[in-house]
Amino acid sequence: MTEPRHLPAGDGPAVWIGDSLHTVKLTGRDSGGATSMLEITVPPGEGPPPHAHGNEDETVHVLAGRLAFQLGDREVVAGPGDVVFIPRGTVHAVRNVGDEVGRTVTTYVPGGMDEYFVRAGTPAEPGSAPPPMTPERLRAAVELAPEYGMTIAPPPGMAGPGGPGGTGHPGSGRAGR
Repeated sequence: MTEPRHLPAGDGPAVWIGDSLHTVKLTGRDSGGATSMLEITVPPGEGPPPHAHGNEDETVHVLAGRLAFQLGDREVVAGPGDVVFIPRGTVHAVRNVGDEVGRTVTTYVPGGMDEYFVRAGTPAEPGSAPPPMTPERLRAAVELAPEYGMTIAPPPGMAGPGGPGGTGHPGSGRAGR
């Protein structure tokens, strides 16, 4: 049975993925599989590469900053208070186009994507700087993606299971977990 949950501000496991800090606020397990929720901070000029979630719809509530969302062939710029809904299967990317750190509350329905971020990221200690995103770390994150039904477009010259020519595609992996 799922129990009510309260998580104070600043609490929750946090990991670095590149220069972005992902703090898990609600896991799929916490919600009985209904949803996952993360607070994500993105420095200016940064953001994830094009990717698609095959199993989850994603909703991003922008709390701070100006974030450009590439949603298939369309781009929108969202600021504080804006909400962006990304249906499963939609190839999308996000880039902080502002001068301040972007901050979002991002939810995934159904839950479970929190597991990907914890596995793909590097644990963040309070006050620590992000570790460098090495080619090995990037490759590991791209190769883990298909286990969660996600496709990530790797940088040029890096093909793998989560990218072009690989085995990862939306809808594979974690469905039904």
